[in-house]
Amino acid sequence: MKYALILFLIYSIESKADESGGCDAGGAHEYSVNCLSAKYTSAKTNLTKAYKGTIERAREEDAWNEKNGRTSNFLELTKKSQRAWKEYVNSYCELYGSTLASSSWGGVRMDECRINHFERRVYELNGILGG
Repeated sequence: MKYALILFLIYSIESKADESGGCDAGGAHEYSVNCLSAKYTSAKTNLTKAYKGTIERAREEDAWNEKNGRTSNFLELTKKSQRAWKEYVNSYCELYGSTLASSSWGGVRMDECRINHFERRVYELNGILGG
């Protein structure tokens, strides 16, 4: 019976590793290299694309308003908002990661924090000015 339980546990662990594409295997460095770097790059690329789209919509909105005798500063407000958001995310994720500062997982935790905030910000930016 013990032998069957051991085999079951080994099989379960191996199956989980196969499903994760190796992301759950190894320590902090392996996890960061194998999983987070691709997720981080993708999230940052999506964020950049969303921000550029929002900037373009803000420019168009400001131009339309100016053409129609109205005043707006969507472009400046968008840039100001993004600067404040970046400062917040950097500070928050540094704090969040510092809770594991004595471990190599601290950096991983900071990257995961940034990825989560990048993904949320894309959603927010895409909702601004009818994005």
